[in-house]
Amino acid sequence: MKTQNISINRRNSAADAVRLYKLLQAVAGLIGSKGKFQVDMEEDVSGGSIGINFVPNDNVRRWHRVVQPDAQLVGWFGYCETAETRWPALDVWFYCGARSPTASAKIRSILRKRFPQAVIPQQASRLPGEKNYERITLPASESTDNQQWFVSVFDSLVERN
Repeated sequence: MKTQNISINRRNSAADAVRLYKLLQAVAGLIGSKGKFQVDMEEDVSGGSIGINFVPNDNVRRWHRVVQPDAQLVGWFGYCETAETRWPALDVWFYCGARSPTASAKIRSILRKRFPQAVIPQQASRLPGEKNYERITLPASESTDNQQWFVSVFDSLVERN
């Protein structure tokens, strides 16, 4: 499913929104995220995002060992559009804990090796005591199968049962 050029001004924008939601919901099921997940949406003058928080239901211990989050929330995945990109991009974020810079570095290394075509932006903050996160992003126009790409990012860190 291609998501390029989705706009509320288009004729099928409601159907596009439903397809995005269903795709994210399917990914959540495949990667073993909790059944009750929170859809997260933001909009501002530079763009917006729609995605789902990742709280693992499967392989919880392995996810927490790899990402070392400060809470149950391990990450987020979905679509972002910013002033810089001007087109939708597939994004996956992993929320490493404040005291886990090694987890963050390891995740970054794995993602760079596995997804050389994707962008792995520099973290916004690496100050002591602040949250670490890792983010991988792929322009939607470069994705041949959005669902598979999302799933493969998660699978690259923790294999599904």
